[in-house]
Amino acid sequence: MRDEGVGPPVEREVDEELAFHIAMRVRELTARGWSEEAARAEALRRFGDIERVKSTCRDLGRRRDGRMRRKRWWDETTQDLRFAVRQFRRDWSFAGVAALTLTLAIGATVAAFSVAWGVAVQPLPYPDADRIVDVWMRYLPPSGFDIPKFDLSGPEALDLAEETGSLEAVAFYRGGTRSLTGGDAEPERLAVGRVSASLVRVLGVPPALGRWFEVEDDRTGASPTVVLGHGLWTERFGADPAIVGRSVELNGRATRVLGVMPRGFAFPDEARAWVPLGLDRSTEGTRGGHGVRVVARLRPDATLADLDSELTVSNARWAAAYEHNVAHFAWATSLKADLLGDAPRILRILLVAAGLVLLIACANVANLLLARGERRSFELTLRTALGAGRTRIVRQLVTESLVLSGGAALLGLLLAHGVTDALIAIDPRALPRLDEVRINGAVVAFAVGTGVLTALLFSVLPALALTRRRGITPGSGTRAIGSRGRSTLRDGLVVTEVGLGLVVVILAALVGRSLERLVRTDPGFDAERLMSFELTLPTARYPNDAQTPMVFARLTERLAAVPGVTAVALGDALPFGGAGNRWDFALDDRPPRGEGDLAWNARVSIVSTGFFETLGIPILEGRGFLPTDTPEGALVGVVSETMARTYWPGESAVGKRWGYERSDGDGTPYVNWITVVGVAREQYANRLDEETVPAVYLAHQQAARSGYYWPRGLSVVLRAREEPLALVPSVRAAMAEIDPDLPLADLRTLDDRLQASLAAPRLTSRVLGIFGALALLLAAVGIYGVVSYGVSGRIREIGVRVALGAGRARVTGMIVREGLGPVLLGALVGLVLAFWATRLVEGLLYGVAPTDPATFMLLPVALLGVGALACIVPALRATRVDPVEALREG
Repeated sequence: MRDEGVGPPVEREVDEELAFHIAMRVRELTARGWSEEAARAEALRRFGDIERVKSTCRDLGRRRDGRMRRKRWWDETTQDLRFAVRQFRRDWSFAGVAALTLTLAIGATVAAFSVAWGVAVQPLPYPDADRIVDVWMRYLPPSGFDIPKFDLSGPEALDLAEETGSLEAVAFYRGGTRSLTGGDAEPERLAVGRVSASLVRVLGVPPALGRWFEVEDDRTGASPTVVLGHGLWTERFGADPAIVGRSVELNGRATRVLGVMPRGFAFPDEARAWVPLGLDRSTEGTRGGHGVRVVARLRPDATLADLDSELTVSNARWAAAYEHNVAHFAWATSLKADLLGDAPRILRILLVAAGLVLLIACANVANLLLARGERRSFELTLRTALGAGRTRIVRQLVTESLVLSGGAALLGLLLAHGVTDALIAIDPRALPRLDEVRINGAVVAFAVGTGVLTALLFSVLPALALTRRRGITPGSGTRAIGSRGRSTLRDGLVVTEVGLGLVVVILAALVGRSLERLVRTDPGFDAERLMSFELTLPTARYPNDAQTPMVFARLTERLAAVPGVTAVALGDALPFGGAGNRWDFALDDRPPRGEGDLAWNARVSIVSTGFFETLGIPILEGRGFLPTDTPEGALVGVVSETMARTYWPGESAVGKRWGYERSDGDGTPYVNWITVVGVAREQYANRLDEETVPAVYLAHQQAARSGYYWPRGLSVVLRAREEPLALVPSVRAAMAEIDPDLPLADLRTLDDRLQASLAAPRLTSRVLGIFGALALLLAAVGIYGVVSYGVSGRIREIGVRVALGAGRARVTGMIVREGLGPVLLGALVGLVLAFWATRLVEGLLYGVAPTDPATFMLLPVALLGVGALACIVPALRATRVDPVEALREG
């Protein structure tokens, strides 16, 4: 039997074996008297189809060789694995340092991947979610004024559903709230989705219990119905299936429960229940009444580009038919992209930073492997002398690296679980879908792949360098192993570590400085000891709109009497509470704007007397609202700095007038002019880094005259003498005295609103800061390791220098200078890479330039300082060696 893996090829072996059998049969026949030619013909006839036999034998031979190769590979692999474990047990200090380095890097990378997967990659919880799209409007007149994203009007939404052939189903929805009362539980203000009956068809998620709305339920005048969310059903109704078909009290009206949605379903936003929207041609409103959101499902054979083409046609038709639709453009995006917003950009930065840290760790461990491999020169030389080829030795070294990285990957996966929880704990509001982040199969597969890739990255170059023929031939020694080629490789790895580390540190510093600027930005109000909650007067209990100002006035008067409350105010849009409504207006000191002129548009807030004083918003010019600003008095308003600067530049805004176009009973247009009585400090609707837009404030008592309506839902703001949340029981009791069925919704401090706006920048800054510190630490360890190893190989030289009179300071300086060479080169490479990498964070920076001079000058210097410290430690240790001992060792 041939030796495993050494014998002839299967084809030749089969040919020789069959030729032997035929020859033996020919010999037998010739011995019986047959002629040579006849015997050969008979032998072939008796043998049968020789080619078929050869093919069968070759297949059997190949399968046998495959089994033998696999067995040999398995035997060698298990042998290599056992040898690797013995090696690491013997050299536990190396294994510990390398494993810790890789564990930290792999853990950080896997944690970043798990967040990215859960937030951006994992499909939405809807069937064929990639076919679900959102449709929005954009306002872009020729002047360039741009409102990039807002709701459609009712007529536009209905037109869209009728005209667009690429959509399989179209649904309309709005956000809203309802008061849930009745029973023994306290009143609760629910976030509800006001939706069309087609929503389930669009999203593809039917109720878990009962049914969804039908077309008849979604008609104007239909009996009130509701579908409950799973959380509400469980918490409020004890998961009682018999609730389906019963009635609950929503906004003071008996409302029949049709069904219960599955666990986790929450569309739109955080809706806990759903009621019919009732949008049709009889309730569509005007084309200027934007407030309808559209979600749709593409047909299986349609694409987003097809929908865009159809919307282009619709936009042109609408603009030709309706004056309002001039410069208005409907556009579509995928539901997932809409939901994620800026999250992918943040996740890309975190993944890049984590990947750079992993590469730094690989370079670090590669240097450790080079140093360790050179200490194993005798072993490698001996294996070569015994016949091991270069490929066999490289495989052994790579197997050892796989064992090391495999253990690190397992520990890194465990570390990633804790790190992921820690990232989410920084602020769960920082990114969408953070509650869906899990260590799942995809993350485990990534960890395994990362471990394998890491092993290859840090092992192949050292293995090839250590197995060069000149390095492991018999008789070669350590000096050959530590040749200049490998010294260059070690220096190159240090350059890589320093360069990549500097990139991560610069990115972290830029984002950190940006967060610092954000935190120091004046929010325009005093958030200390302020608490707010939402309050809505249901139509069923308060049917007369004209009475709402008096009801709210009575509520604020009662709340002001609560012990510990120093001020109370009302407003329909608080700082960091959302963009609010934007209304077009007219100005009385100039003619109406012409086509293509900049739109006269401002964000509108309706607020009560004392609003600015309660929130601590400075009035920069004029005054705020007074009790004398009554419904019967002269219409007055307050404007923001941006409003004053935009429309009355270089002038005092006080005394100027603006107003909103109205129509009387016979359709004649008119404007109720509002006089500016004050200019208030700028407020931010969502974030401190957003571009401010013109904003105006209307007096609540005058809202029906100066604006369009008296709002039924307002935010109540209280300033407390001490901790505001401690007043919650007293506030609830005071509210119950006036109306026990009025629930308090979204109760929180204004400081919490402010901090929520900083959630994403804070998460990005802290994670990048951790990655930067880790990169800096790994780079320092790598520099120390290379210098330390270089010093250990030059003990004799250093001893000679000291013996000949070289001062210890001179020797130390020489070692530090030589060690700083690759560090300096790495810093230069890192600066070049960082100039390019700052594009990743450019859109996230506030008040800091992507190429901030201070950052790009100070951080390389700081990194050189760290490198110098890493060089000084082994240099000082070397100069303490006794010259006589050093010469003896040499």
